[in-house]
Amino acid sequence: MRRTPAAEYEGSPLRVLRYVGLQRKDLSFTHAVFINAMPRDHQALEARVNRTVELGESRLARKNLKLIRDDANKAISRVVEEIPKRAYVLVFADMEAPKQWPWDSMNALKAQGHESVDLYTLFPLDMAIMRLLAYKKDHADRYAEALSRFFGTDVWRDLVRRRLTEAHAPQLRRDLVTLYLDQLRTLWEHAGEMVDVYLRGEQRLYKMLFASDHPAGKAISDWIKCHSSEQPQGELFPKHP
Repeated sequence: MRRTPAAEYEGSPLRVLRYVGLQRKDLSFTHAVFINAMPRDHQALEARVNRTVELGESRLARKNLKLIRDDANKAISRVVEEIPKRAYVLVFADMEAPKQWPWDSMNALKAQGHESVDLYTLFPLDMAIMRLLAYKKDHADRYAEALSRFFGTDVWRDLVRRRLTEAHAPQLRRDLVTLYLDQLRTLWEHAGEMVDVYLRGEQRLYKMLFASDHPAGKAISDWIKCHSSEQPQGELFPKHP
């Protein structure tokens, strides 16, 4: 189906409500917390969630769904604090720019001693990070603080200095992903790339990364990466005939 800018499509929150295990249909999430900073986004999601529940399409009871209108960076510590320490927690960090999810928020996910926290995160490599790292020094300096807060380190500066020409850009992309994965491994035992997402054709947007402390999480990540490499990478808005 051809989408228009005004078209409505199912996002990750509604998929969570309907999700069941691939091999066991009786398995699903038990609770979900959705955080939106923008009032319009919050209201739209609340309407869709309520509609999904009313239609009987949600595996989760409405009382187990919490929608919070706030900056996720401010809310994340109290949200995690309310979750039992032995519960399984899957965090989906969906940011469009580095400033929206600084490294302090990653630390907050593991700071309260929960036994099992997995992370699925968007890494906005080409849609944001590479655009901020322009060749003009004053342009890059303008966003240096935000980038350091995002990576949780200033090491990215050394990587950028190695990019002397556009021919070095592919290596810089790889190095930045490696840096972020190394940072994730300071909090989680395993971290890796999952899939690449393109706008159209070869126009890159972002990568999806996964982190887990459990060997099963790593096995799932490796399986998805292996199978995604055997077929064309996903496109956000694929071309239609």
